[in-house]
Amino acid sequence: MARILFLTWCLLAPAVWLHAEYFTIRHYAIQMDVSASGVFSVEETLDVEFSQERHGIYRTIPTGYRVDGKKLRIRVTDVETPHWPMEREWELDRLLIRIGDPDRYVNGRQQYVIRYKVRKAWLFPEEHTEFYWNLVGNDWDVPIDSISFAIRFEKDPGLQEGDFRVFTGYRGDQGSDATIAY
Repeated sequence: MARILFLTWCLLAPAVWLHAEYFTIRHYAIQMDVSASGVFSVEETLDVEFSQERHGIYRTIPTGYRVDGKKLRIRVTDVETPHWPMEREWELDRLLIRIGDPDRYVNGRQQYVIRYKVRKAWLFPEEHTEFYWNLVGNDWDVPIDSISFAIRFEKDPGLQEGDFRVFTGYRGDQGSDATIAY
């Protein structure tokens, strides 16, 4: 049976929560480069505006998922945050990255760049190959004004209209409030 590439992304842009972190993400840009081997490199650029002094931000990346009753684990490696100190900690099915200097406060507009590589994020149902990735994650308790993303493939996967989907909203939502060009 011929395999096609089926892409599913989940964008989560939470509304203002009661529990505020004293900053807003003004723009969240994600650039992904997918190698022919299936490993992908991610660069996230977050333009953040603090309304009160803080040491920095946290980024949580899911590393375990349940799909059709099966537990899947992905590998996140080569994490770096240029121009900012960071600490990493694995908690259950997620990687927690603390970005910022515990001895220095920041305020106003700041930019954070997070780079990492992801392995084992592909699913292989009988009828297609599926790449499932939650672009923003589930753990932002702050408003996100806008999100943009671009995914580049080292080798053309030969996608056709209908071979890819983007879902927006909270976990489990299947909204499609996004503009997609291929």
